[in-house]
Amino acid sequence: MTDLLMKYEKLKGEAARIENEYLSRRRITRLYSKEQLKNPWGVDLYLLLDLDMYRTQKIPKDILSHVVKVKKYFYHPDLPEGSNEAFVLVKMANEILGDPRLRLIYNSNFFDDAIPEDRIYYSDEFFHVFGECFERNGKFSVRQPVPQLKPNDDIKSVEEFYEFWSNFKSWRTYENPDEFYKMNLQDRSRYTMNHQEQMKQSRNKDILRIKKLVQIAKKRDPRIGKSIVQQVMEMKVSEWSDQEIATLKRLLMLFNKTSKNKWEVITEKLVEITGTKRSVDEVMKKVQEIGKK
Repeated sequence: MTDLLMKYEKLKGEAARIENEYLSRRRITRLYSKEQLKNPWGVDLYLLLDLDMYRTQKIPKDILSHVVKVKKYFYHPDLPEGSNEAFVLVKMANEILGDPRLRLIYNSNFFDDAIPEDRIYYSDEFFHVFGECFERNGKFSVRQPVPQLKPNDDIKSVEEFYEFWSNFKSWRTYENPDEFYKMNLQDRSRYTMNHQEQMKQSRNKDILRIKKLVQIAKKRDPRIGKSIVQQVMEMKVSEWSDQEIATLKRLLMLFNKTSKNKWEVITEKLVEITGTKRSVDEVMKKVQEIGKK
C-alpha cells in the first residue's frame, strides 16, 4: 500500500469541509452498486476520475496519470471507505480512457439511446425534451458544430436544422466492448474485419433510431407542425364511438358478400351515416380489432 500512498497535503477549515462535501457527493461507491462497478461500460468513468471537462477533449497523459494515482489512494481497499471494486475500476478506467480506440468504444457505449415518445408536447416541453435529446446525440456528429433546437429560429434555420439531422453523419463505433476489451492486440486489429456484419446491423439500427427521432420531432415541432388544438382534435376523431362501431358492424353484415370494392363501399357508407371521416385503412384495422374480441 505504501507505493500507492502519495503525499497529499490536506486542506483545512472551510476549504476542507467544502472539499469533503464535494468528494462525498461524487464518491462512485454511493452512485453505483458493487455489481454495477464490475462493468466499466456502464459506469461514468469521467466522473470516477473527476475528468468531466475532458468528455469531448483529449486527456493529457500527465493529468490522467495524476488523477489515477489520486483515485487509487482514494478508493484503496485498506482505507475505511475504500472499495475493491472501485479500486479495480480506477485501473480499468486508466486503460480505457488512455487508449484512443477503447475510449472511442466506451464513449459510444456509455450513452442513453432513448428518444422522446410520439405524443403531444406543449411548446416549452417540446424544446426542453427534444433539445436535450438532439444535443445528447450531437456528440456523435462528424460535422461540428451541431445546430441547436431553438424556439425562436426563423423558418430557414428550422429547415437547415432538420436538413442537418436528416443527413446525420456519425462517428459512433459499434464494437462489443467486453469482447473487444478482453482481446489481445493482434485480435483487436482484426476485429472490424471479423465482425463486419454484426457492426453493420448495429449501425443500421442506430441510423433508424436517429431517423425516428427526426420524424417525431418534425411531427411535434410547434414551429412547423400542427397546433396542440389540432393534434387533440385529431386524437379525439381517431377514437371510435360506440355508435360508429355499431354502425360498422351492421354494414359488415349488409355488405359481407360484396366482393368488388367492398371496403371502399363500407367506408363510404360509414362516413355518410356517422359524419366522421375515416379512411379505408382505418376501417379495415377496426374490423380486425373487432374480430379479435
